[in-house]
Amino acid sequence: MHTAFHMEENNILNNEAADVQPPLKKKKTTALVITILVLLLAAAGGFYYFYTEQQKENDEATAYEILEDNESLDDYEDYLNRFPNSIHAAEVQGRYDNLVKMYNEWRGLNIGGTRYDYERFMKNYPNSVLVHQCEMKIDSLDWIAAKNEGTPEAIAEYVERHPEGRYLSEASIEQERAVDAQASDEEKTAIDMALTTFFRAFGSNDEETINMCITPVMTKFLSKTNATKVDVTGIVARTYNEHIKSCRFALNDDYVIKKSRNENGEIVYNVSFSTDQYIERDNEGKTFGSYTAEAILTEQFKISSLTMTEACRR
Repeated sequence: MHTAFHMEENNILNNEAADVQPPLKKKKTTALVITILVLLLAAAGGFYYFYTEQQKENDEATAYEILEDNESLDDYEDYLNRFPNSIHAAEVQGRYDNLVKMYNEWRGLNIGGTRYDYERFMKNYPNSVLVHQCEMKIDSLDWIAAKNEGTPEAIAEYVERHPEGRYLSEASIEQERAVDAQASDEEKTAIDMALTTFFRAFGSNDEETINMCITPVMTKFLSKTNATKVDVTGIVARTYNEHIKSCRFALNDDYVIKKSRNENGEIVYNVSFSTDQYIERDNEGKTFGSYTAEAILTEQFKISSLTMTEACRR
């Protein structure tokens, strides 16, 4: 019986030992799982950090690539705001500053830039997209200048400067008009003769010859509008007095003649020129005057308008 008691006691102890061992294994397993989870989380964190940094680098590279041949201030500002510490930040800032300067100059040009101003802008910013707009501005300015001058030479110069200009069709039309507006050599001779004869008669106060040179009513003679022949000869006569011994006009060979047609379809000649007046007198007073003059002559070469502006005297 004693032996049986001991055997039963040993069995109980063995069973208790068996019950104690499994909890130790669970603790080891839990620790291992936790360690693995920590490693996995660290690896995931490292991977996320690496991915995030890589994504930032990719975004920065893309944003920097966008700036190539780009003149949008918004894109430059976006880059500098997003990547202030980029290795390209200083370079991008410099390019941005240059663009701001360029656009400020461009706004100034659009207020009243000349052909020279636009040429200088293109020289300073040869790679800018605004160069094309400069070329268009110059094209317009050259056309306006040529049209205002209205001579075949001016139109031809525009065509030579702008063989693909926007106004070539208009230039062709204006070229024909400009040719038609040019007085022939015979017409120029007749105009010179008419004006020379008139001023010779003016200088000698020759009423008869003056009346031969003018229309019955001049739209303007000096400061008088709708001047009749009586008005004209009276004005000329009043420029003389007993102290003036002689008066002579010398026309300068600087005629600018524009030939056109009036509302009635008649040819008229608009003539710009200059003339000098020499006065001989026996008292103190004016002895010389230089004038710029504008005259209109009919197709019969009669003077229908004449104005004179004094440029200098002595």
